[in-house]
Amino acid sequence: MLYRIFALLCLTLCALRAEYSCDEFKCTDYKIGLGALAGVHHTSLHDMSMLGGTFNALFSQYTAKYGLIWNATFGLLNANVKNAQNAVIAYNKDRFNTFGAHIDSTIFLSKNVKNDVQNPFFVGIILGGSALFFDEKYGVPNTALFTLGLGVSGSYLLENNLALEYGISYNYGVYGLYTYPDRYTPDRFGAATKWSKLEPNNHQIRAFVGLHKNKLYGLYSKLTFTLTHLDSASSSVINRYGVSSVYPQAMQAIFGLEFGFGFNKWL
Repeated sequence: MLYRIFALLCLTLCALRAEYSCDEFKCTDYKIGLGALAGVHHTSLHDMSMLGGTFNALFSQYTAKYGLIWNATFGLLNANVKNAQNAVIAYNKDRFNTFGAHIDSTIFLSKNVKNDVQNPFFVGIILGGSALFFDEKYGVPNTALFTLGLGVSGSYLLENNLALEYGISYNYGVYGLYTYPDRYTPDRFGAATKWSKLEPNNHQIRAFVGLHKNKLYGLYSKLTFTLTHLDSASSSVINRYGVSSVYPQAMQAIFGLEFGFGFNKWL
C-alpha cells in the first residue's frame, strides 16, 4: 500500500511548479506540497514505528517589520507496534500493523529583526497543535498536544534566484490528552469518560530547512523534524481485561520531506 502512495507522490511532483511575489512593501507566499513522513513513538510499555504520506499547505506574508506564517500538514500513515501485550493496549498479539492519521498545524507571529524583505530574519511566538490517531480496534491511545513557544525563522537569497529557508523553535505543551477506544474506561473517581489529560511535563522542538526556486518553474522542497516529549496520563485506564494502569511518558520523533509548488494569490 505504501509503495503505491510513494509512486503516486513521485508522479505528481513531476508536474509541480512554484512562485511567490514581493513588492516594495511586503512578500506573500502560498505553498501546496506532497511529502513523506517517518517517525517513532517510544514508551516504557511499547514501541511504534511509522511511515506515511502527507499533504502540506503554507501561507506566509511579511513586511520589513512583521511576519505571519501558517503551516498545516495532514498525513495518512502505517504504524508497526511492538510489545503490544501490555497493561494498557493489551492486544492479543505482541506485534501488529495499524493505519493512522497525523495532523499538525502552527501559526508563527514574528518581528523581522533585519528590516529586509529580501533576506528576512524573524523572531517570534509560535502556536501549535498536533495529533496522532489510530484504528480503535487495536487499543492504541490517540495523542493530541497544543503548544506555545518561541522560534526563529529566516530566508536567504542565493544565486540564480534560489532561496534558502530555515527555522527552529522550542514549544511547551500547554495542554495535551490521550483518548482511548470506547470499550476502555478511565478509572479516576469512577469517571465514565474516554480521555485523560497529560501531566504538565510536555516539550517539543521543531526545525526545518528548505529551498525555494523563485522563478517561473520554481519548485520548493523542505526537510522537517519534530521531537516531542509527552508526559504520562493524569488518570488511569481500565483495559479490555479489567486491568487498571496509567499510560506512561512517551517520546516521539517525526521526520518529514516535502516537495511542492506555490503561487501568489488564490484563483
